Amino acid sequence: MQTNIEYRREWDQTAVSLNVVDSDPFDNQQVIYWEMLWPKLFANRDYVFMRKCFIDRKQNLILICCKSVEHPHCPENSNMHRVKDYWSYMVIKPFTTFDQKGFEFSLTYFDNPGIKIPKYVTNYVSQRQLPDFIKLL
Repeated sequence: MQTNIEYRREWDQTAVSLNVVDSDPFDNQQVIYWEMLWPKLFANRDYVFMRKCFIDRKQNLILICCKSVEHPHCPENSNMHRVKDYWSYMVIKPFTTFDQKGFEFSLTYFDNPGIKIPKYVTNYVSQRQLPDFIKLL
């Protein structure tokens, strides 16, 4: 689910655009363009990032790493704010094996949206929108 862009477009209403712009199947990595819908008073944010997946069968886990990059097919758009400082790491560990139900995951995430967001907005997002996002996830 984390790497299925078509499915993410179905359930994530903030994903205005989400596309793979480049990939290297031998290295299991992709460059992704993502435009994220922001509230009306703000410009949308867009991201260009490299995503790489590692499967460690010895440790029985999957690691998904994302980091902002520049790409010639994704020039900046003056109508949006390009998030240039973004990274995330997700570790997925099944309770038993990958072909059985049940897993746990940990997500560490950072992005610099380019503006100082008032405390009441971050409180609203963390108390109202984040729980709804997790339910959809």
